[in-house]
Amino acid sequence: MIAICRPRSSRARCTTITALVALTVLAALGAAADLAVRHTLPQEVYRLDERVARQWCVAARTVPPSRLPDPLPLSGDIDMVQITDARGTVLTASAAARDRPALLGLPPGPGDPVARLSSKQHMIVAVRAGPTRTAPIVVVSHPTPALLNGHVLECLLVALVLALAAGVTAVAWTALGRLGARGLRDADKPVDQQAGPPADPPATR
Repeated sequence: MIAICRPRSSRARCTTITALVALTVLAALGAAADLAVRHTLPQEVYRLDERVARQWCVAARTVPPSRLPDPLPLSGDIDMVQITDARGTVLTASAAARDRPALLGLPPGPGDPVARLSSKQHMIVAVRAGPTRTAPIVVVSHPTPALLNGHVLECLLVALVLALAAGVTAVAWTALGRLGARGLRDADKPVDQQAGPPADPPATR
């Protein structure tokens, strides 16, 4: 009875230690992933929006407002673009932003020609088309990624960490069980089988 209980107790202790170590390591990796995503994803969205805004800055700077296309033709994931004057009055816009008020309340100044704002619904980039105060402004709005809303990202990472920790625990439990069963089988063998076949006597001359 004692020989049966000891492997089970050792198996449980080793599995618990393995689970705690796995959970600690995976939790640290999950926290690092959360910080990386929350830093990298907004920067990527802002970079895309600013690239589109700078493409329209050339037209806003060189084409008179009356000759700008209305609505502005767009392609890709971005569908909300407005070109405003220095006071924020909308001169022209894409089809999705045509009937909306100005997407940006306070335009960027000449000393800081790029403005970035974010909310739960949209991430906005505004770029002044020129160095003067009267230069038009191109405003691009992009829907905020779902991962950045609330605690969606954290919930996904917690679920992933728990699933991986559970998988590691199950593997450790199974592996330790097999090792314990093998040890019991070896303990039940007769002594002569455990020691192996007897060695051949030395040859005599």
